[in-house]
Amino acid sequence: MTIFVILLAFLLMLKDIGEYIWGWPNFEFSMDDNKSSFLDINVDLVVNMPCKYK
Repeated sequence: MTIFVILLAFLLMLKDIGEYIWGWPNFEFSMDDNKSSFLDINVDLVVNMPCKYK
């Protein structure tokens, strides 16, 4: 497992050095106009509040 982590860290380091030497990647962002593609997320919250019915 340690060898795998060392190899992964080495590959990530080589990738960063390559980006530094040969240029930075270009990222492009755009808005999604499709309204049906929204992700529905349900959130349950627990709030610590004093209870007046002790």
